[in-house]
Amino acid sequence: MSNDFDILVKDVLSGRKTPDPDLNRQIIVKAKEKGQMMNHSRIRKPFAAAACVCLLAAGSITAYAAYHYLSPAQVAEHVSDNGALAEAFEGEEAILINETQQSNGYDITLLGLVSGKNLELCVPEEISSSLSDIRTYAAIAIAKSDGTEMEYRNLCISPLINGVDWFVANNATMDVSLTWFKQDGVVYELVECDNLQVFADRGVQLGVVDDFGNEGSAFYMDTQSGEYRRNADYEGTNALFTLPLDKSKADEKEAEAYINALEHNEENAREGAENEVEKTASALDANMVQMSEFIDTITMDNIDDHFIRDEETVLTARPDENGWIDFGSRYNKEEDYLVEGGRGYISYWIDDAEDFRITSFGISGMGDEKDTGILEMSKVQISVIVRNDDGSFTEATYRGKEGLFSIPDRTWR
Repeated sequence: MSNDFDILVKDVLSGRKTPDPDLNRQIIVKAKEKGQMMNHSRIRKPFAAAACVCLLAAGSITAYAAYHYLSPAQVAEHVSDNGALAEAFEGEEAILINETQQSNGYDITLLGLVSGKNLELCVPEEISSSLSDIRTYAAIAIAKSDGTEMEYRNLCISPLINGVDWFVANNATMDVSLTWFKQDGVVYELVECDNLQVFADRGVQLGVVDDFGNEGSAFYMDTQSGEYRRNADYEGTNALFTLPLDKSKADEKEAEAYINALEHNEENAREGAENEVEKTASALDANMVQMSEFIDTITMDNIDDHFIRDEETVLTARPDENGWIDFGSRYNKEEDYLVEGGRGYISYWIDDAEDFRITSFGISGMGDEKDTGILEMSKVQISVIVRNDDGSFTEATYRGKEGLFSIPDRTWR
């Protein structure tokens, strides 16, 4: 999400009294955007991409990971400039788990975890001696259940503290960083976060979903025990691992203070972000309505008159016999970012009788336009899907050409 706080028109103008999960997701990300990824460090998705619907596989558990995946120490060696982490994964304090859960066509294996001081992945020598905070690290392997090569992508991994709402404690608020790489057809993720040992009495789980924000749908909290459970009806990736933490290392006082601080920060961040959304939405109401009317006039025949296609976002795929489609992803090595396409049922995006459809649009970087009524077209971005003659479909992002969109006389050029 940009610093300009991109506007998703349909969410902003819906007029609801309480935020829905999409808005909640924006609020959390707005409060703290955190994600460090090895080498391929940026993920760019089509602007305001249509929601994805995934097929959930049966959640079976196996324990065969140990002999054909890298060990946690090997994962740490692969990504860390600090050999202390690899040593810690081989030490007495490390917990080797090797539990595999199958979900959405993936074998997701929690290889192991360890907590300790001065284990950061990249520690400059001049500050290494001053680091003392305990951090928790978990190594995860992700492979295709059918044995084919894993696509180049990462999954979102969030610590979930039993009895604490995931909006309060998650991978954004618990200072989670993620480093990931692909080797021999398997994606490995190394997760670093605040010390989880202090919550051993409460119980901690690691939730794995496709994208940040899915946690609220993929899991639910048991009202009696406070433990998180997998939502059996959720159509997407939702693995959930219970961490075998040493209860002797729990610290009830520190845990309570930590959670109180998270709740306070979350409340302040939510109020600030909601106020920003409401203020911006109110100021842009007329602009967005007019722009929506303009977007309705765009067809495959005239789209090139007003928009330029971003070729890096163009992805083509063919649905299977059930109408399920996965547009996959493309890594841009030169500019170092990953474009990920949508996946789900094709009927979600386009009707059988349609060959072209704008699935979403938005405006970013709003400034003086809200006062003048003049909008720069270059700030407009749309996502489209096109039916091809061979039965495949193409999705792409288009950006407005240089020019102005005039609200007062409802003209554009």
